[in-house]
Amino acid sequence: MPWTLLPSFDLVFADHANGLGQGAESVINSGAQRRMRNAFVAELTKRGAVMTNLDPAFKADGRATTRYAKDFHIYRDAHRVAAKALAAPINKLLGR
Repeated sequence: MPWTLLPSFDLVFADHANGLGQGAESVINSGAQRRMRNAFVAELTKRGAVMTNLDPAFKADGRATTRYAKDFHIYRDAHRVAAKALAAPINKLLGR
């Protein structure tokens, strides 16, 4: 089964998220999100899962910081970034 790893805002834009306040900075700098993400990836890897990591697509997008809502969910434009990044892996799985 294929998995898509959609990054949380603070994992892609830690510097920007740190500016949201001392509480946010404390949580981000603790590395808890990254550890949870890495543990999840390790488990998927152990199970032989096929994964597509969207971190690079969001980091490469010059407007990506504006593609997340204040509650860190992604906006419609961010879905376009994800769709573009997923096109090749999906086509490969479909044998196209």
